[in-house]
Amino acid sequence: MTAHWTFLVLCCVLCRLSHSEDPPGWFQNISTSLFNLPGDIMLGGLFHINLLSSDLSQRMEPDNISCENLAEAGLGLALVMKYAVDEINATNFFSLA
Repeated sequence: MTAHWTFLVLCCVLCRLSHSEDPPGWFQNISTSLFNLPGDIMLGGLFHINLLSSDLSQRMEPDNISCENLAEAGLGLALVMKYAVDEINATNFFSLA
């Protein structure tokens, strides 16, 4: 079990180090305050939100990144995760100690 936590912490540290530079210009227009709250633990979830997928046969950086077709089920799952974390943070029943 300790090896799993060590691996998880190592992945988080490497992710932080690799993203320490300024985000790209298109990312600065996105409001992340909805999912960013102060705290000691950071959780992540991967949800399919955009209905269109990229054509990986042409590997080039897109000029304009946009989400034209929204997968409502994926967005719903992301909001459910946010709600669950908010509910856990709001109760005194759960404790990490």
